[in-house]
Amino acid sequence: MTALAARVDAVRNSKKIARAFPRFIVGVTIIIWVAPYADLFYTRFDINDRVPPTEWYYESYNWLFLCLGPYMKSIAGTIGIYLCLVYKPSIIKSAVIVFYLAYDAGKIAWLLQITNHDEYNAVPSRLWLYSYGVATAGFLLFIIELLAYWLNHRVLAIKARLKGLRNIADKVDAQVIVRDFVKTIDADDDVRQFQNA
Repeated sequence: MTALAARVDAVRNSKKIARAFPRFIVGVTIIIWVAPYADLFYTRFDINDRVPPTEWYYESYNWLFLCLGPYMKSIAGTIGIYLCLVYKPSIIKSAVIVFYLAYDAGKIAWLLQITNHDEYNAVPSRLWLYSYGVATAGFLLFIIELLAYWLNHRVLAIKARLKGLRNIADKVDAQVIVRDFVKTIDADDDVRQFQNA
């Protein structure tokens, strides 16, 4: 009975844990579910649903994602590990992750642009590969950090503003409290609208 009660408490507390460590939970989800699925995503497409070769190099979406799968898995896994281990990003940490992601992101960009079999068998230049890769990986990391900021720090900032208003409620004019309370609630509505999108 005690073990069952402990499991029920663990399930009840899972929402609190997810709210306390959202970055870690998202990172673990990416590592456990998204990264392995990215490598097997090609199985979602029918191999016999072919595209005429004059329109596109890849015969089907099955073949396209079969080629892209290992690189997508590596990118997803690296992002998951980054979210789990890096709570306070810095330029050095971000640069290391961008450098590690650069080859895979560049290879995906290159594979999406090829038009014939000779290009597919050719080795892309390192300059081309890393320039596309660094740009893509840097943009991806910037978007991830921006989303983490919006979904975490903005919510914490709104809570802190409300506590601050509560602490000064008896010290300032009521109109100031009302005005600042309305601004805080409007900011909260903006954040909730972004979270529910």
